[in-house]
Amino acid sequence: MRAALTFLVLILAGCSGGGGSSGGGSAGGTSGNTGNTGNSSSPFTLLSAGALSETQLGLRFSHPVDAESATRPDHYSIAGLGVFGAALDPTDPQQVVVETHYQGAQSWTVQFGAILDSQGRTLSTASSSFLGGGTPALERTDLQPPASLGDLQTRGWLVVDDPAANTSGPSAWTVQAGALRQTSNIYGGSSASTPEPDRPGSYFVYGAASFADGYLEARMHNGDDDAFGLLLRYADHDNHYRFEWDRQRRRQRLVKVVAGVAMELCFDTTRFELGVDYTVGFSVVADRLTAFVDGELVLSVRDTGLASGQAGIFCWGSDDLSAAEIILRQVGGPPPPRQGPVWRARPDAPLASHAPAVSEVGEDRAMLWVRSSEPAEVVFEVATEPSFRAGLASVPQTADVSSGLTAQADMLGLQPETDYYYRALLRDPADPQRVNPSRVGRFRTAPRASDSRDVVFAFSADFHQGVPDRFSMLPVISAQQPEFFLNLGDFSYQDSSPVSVTLEQYRARLQHLRSFDRIEDLFLDVPTFSTWDDHEVLNNWDGGTSAARVTAGTTSWKEIFPVRAAPGAGAGIYRRIRWGAAAELFMLDTRSFRPDNGVADNASKSMLGSSQKQWLLNGLASSNATFKIIISSVPLRYGTTGSDHWAGYTTERSEIFSYINNQGISGVFFLSGDQHWCAVHHHQEGFVEIQACPISAGLRSLPNPLDPHVVFAQEAHSFGVVRIDAAIGTAAVEIRDATGLLLHTEHLP
Repeated sequence: MRAALTFLVLILAGCSGGGGSSGGGSAGGTSGNTGNTGNSSSPFTLLSAGALSETQLGLRFSHPVDAESATRPDHYSIAGLGVFGAALDPTDPQQVVVETHYQGAQSWTVQFGAILDSQGRTLSTASSSFLGGGTPALERTDLQPPASLGDLQTRGWLVVDDPAANTSGPSAWTVQAGALRQTSNIYGGSSASTPEPDRPGSYFVYGAASFADGYLEARMHNGDDDAFGLLLRYADHDNHYRFEWDRQRRRQRLVKVVAGVAMELCFDTTRFELGVDYTVGFSVVADRLTAFVDGELVLSVRDTGLASGQAGIFCWGSDDLSAAEIILRQVGGPPPPRQGPVWRARPDAPLASHAPAVSEVGEDRAMLWVRSSEPAEVVFEVATEPSFRAGLASVPQTADVSSGLTAQADMLGLQPETDYYYRALLRDPADPQRVNPSRVGRFRTAPRASDSRDVVFAFSADFHQGVPDRFSMLPVISAQQPEFFLNLGDFSYQDSSPVSVTLEQYRARLQHLRSFDRIEDLFLDVPTFSTWDDHEVLNNWDGGTSAARVTAGTTSWKEIFPVRAAPGAGAGIYRRIRWGAAAELFMLDTRSFRPDNGVADNASKSMLGSSQKQWLLNGLASSNATFKIIISSVPLRYGTTGSDHWAGYTTERSEIFSYINNQGISGVFFLSGDQHWCAVHHHQEGFVEIQACPISAGLRSLPNPLDPHVVFAQEAHSFGVVRIDAAIGTAAVEIRDATGLLLHTEHLP
């Protein structure tokens, strides 16, 4: 019997446990004490486990093993001292070669959580102890728990407070119950909620050794919501690498400090839980920095400029930090290139720094997006089943500094009304065998334009990066099971402090906002169609805004949001979206073509520009959809932003209204955002406009009194849901608050 297998392998560092061996190991050797605890009914018995090299283990089974390269889990993880890949030995079908992460402890235990066949059935479980090679640990407080701070100082540890950490100092490092504690709340520098890692604190440094390549791990918890982390290549407080975790500012990040200037190399927005233990690991090998939390590879990036230094623990503004089971090791070079499948994240290959996203979905196409942690060659895959054994792959795309490390591809040749899985494969440009998969997302293509199908979609606007707790609304939107989501503008407030000016600053703000897990989850599985409004560039952006600012803002936005713009749109992003026979959407670009808002309102003043306006009128006249839905980022009337919305372009607004009425075009209604409240407008020309927002920006006070044509208005964080019944030809537009509570339903014949 030969079954297709997936190996889920975890290596646990530690002293030799039950069944452990003693003595030295050598390349290709096996331990003298190998045990098998597998299911007796399984034909697979683990015969031996041994070190093939500093970074490879050989696991020999009693029968030939058939491991399918296409079989990978949808998620991946890594142990700090663990495994990132497994493949068959090409010369020995009974031996599986396991790639480890810079092994170096004196004794290891290999544990198989499961050996699975292609149907996911467990065939065997097994464990084995063996001797690893490499350099012994420099410091193992898990084996030698300290009795006092003096005990650690005798071993070579010392306290270093950054002179700029001038509040609540000096630091208060102690040892309690064998664990290192820091209880002082020492900090300095800026306390603003900004992405810059400019905050000096206190360091507990192993001063007895200086080295280039190392791995530091500790079991840590923090009862305060400020930052803690690990240091490598630490020369002093002004020159070091740091893995830092800051709950208050929602940052996991790899930081480089040179000559006192701190640079954020990569990040995500994961928060730690107060008082919860995490096993945190940080390695620097050659030009590769890698961070791990509870066995999962969370951040990886390449960098040069800091050659060597010491290792240590970092604290900023925390008065309840604990670190125990500290392991510090010098390590060898990075793992060699290898053949075969990769089921776990490789620390020597690019990672997806942001979850992939799907957008611009049609009946036969979809646009896919991902951002890499470093320059990468990216291939997108689409398939109807999650193993990706058969499907479509994009041509390789380049993610490099010129695109803000983003890549996108327009996947064509899809089938209508079909469920698809998708992912990105991120490869090292210098070695395509070094590859990591992204998370796996799902989407469903649109029905054909001739097919009568019900339609459900959601819409809202105003994603402000400063109040991410309000993103709790996004899972509520997903719970409505929309077929797609309309993002109606103001995705990032680039003009909030600190104001973005350069392309790098615009990119950083967008990448920060795009990284929040609830945004990632929404965009991963709900196709989006996005437009911009003003805050992506500058408040009330118009034709008088600096061209450099507009270019920086729109360039960075297009790097995050793929758009399939209408032919002839130029730098604009207007386009049509068809969803079966029931709905056609006209997503306007209300920013790119407008003049200075303050010019006189007459026949020559146009928010849309002549080409876009003619495109809209022709499209409405030619559409055979039951409902024609016009998407405007700014309201048609009844706003508080003066000439920045359609109240400053009344001549053009009247022209559009008159054309629709004179041509007898039925089924037209409008969706809008911008005003930071939700409302329904019954315009005197006979059109309905529904406005639902904001997601996370602040609320704005309603005009007092309301115009009588405003039939509903409420100051509430909100979103809209459009439900079209294709059989009877009606639409209902719901406005719901952040909890999903229904605030208003507008019925449209």
